[in-house]
Amino acid sequence: MYTKNIEGELYTLVKKQRSGISVFRGDGKYLRIGPEPTISRQLETHRLLLDRGFPVSYIESAGSDGADSYYIERSLGEKRLMDLFEEDTKMQGNPTDEHFTAFLEVVEKFLRAQIVSGTQPVDRAAFASLIKLERFCSELPEYEHFIRQQFDSRMNAVASYPFVITHGDFNPANLYPGGVIDFEDVSTGPLGYDIVTAVTITDWFPPGDYEYFERYRYTPEQFALYFDHCDTIFREAGYGPLSEAREHYTFFRAVWLVVGMQKWPKLQKYRYDLFIKTYLT
Repeated sequence: MYTKNIEGELYTLVKKQRSGISVFRGDGKYLRIGPEPTISRQLETHRLLLDRGFPVSYIESAGSDGADSYYIERSLGEKRLMDLFEEDTKMQGNPTDEHFTAFLEVVEKFLRAQIVSGTQPVDRAAFASLIKLERFCSELPEYEHFIRQQFDSRMNAVASYPFVITHGDFNPANLYPGGVIDFEDVSTGPLGYDIVTAVTITDWFPPGDYEYFERYRYTPEQFALYFDHCDTIFREAGYGPLSEAREHYTFFRAVWLVVGMQKWPKLQKYRYDLFIKTYLT
């Protein structure tokens, strides 16, 4: 087990991100360490999010360790909401009302922070890059025209929503009852994209013998409550209800979820087939 000693405390490796940053767990803290330019960008983003009221962890300290830079953040909890949902599902078949309410509270804090932090310049190219549209088209070249056509038409359909700071992978695997983690993919995108993806991601994890499989599923009542609650927040902010854009945002998230699955061929085939059936036939 790989460990590091930073500022007199021992940290154990959790994972290495695509960006090259390694994440270590300590006693009530997390250490993020890696190349200085990458750490500086993440730290700057993290501080911006804190300043704008996003539910993210408090930064304990920052510094350098040899050629690498690091920062230490306070833990947001012992278990992710995904883990809590999975435990609930094993016990009773679906997330408990207690944990679903905690999920909804974190989502609301994040959504309200997106709204009050102000609009960002509309940049469709940046959003296309966030969901990896170009790579997806290269993986399914026979469908490229139809994929791009749908992307453009669906972007037009959500044009009434402003572009805001966007997490990019907003789902219970990156949510704790105390807040949100892993802003590795942070960019800009239309308001509501993150919020829809948090509940629709389950459709792309099948039950059964796959490399990654369904670990939990919301009840129809929880799903309806989620969108009713978010619709109210959208109306209060002067926007059309989020539920009207749900299918468009689900398409964008589907692109992100289907692309780059070569390491997991069984799940890749399942997702290719589901995407083609849902959007291309």
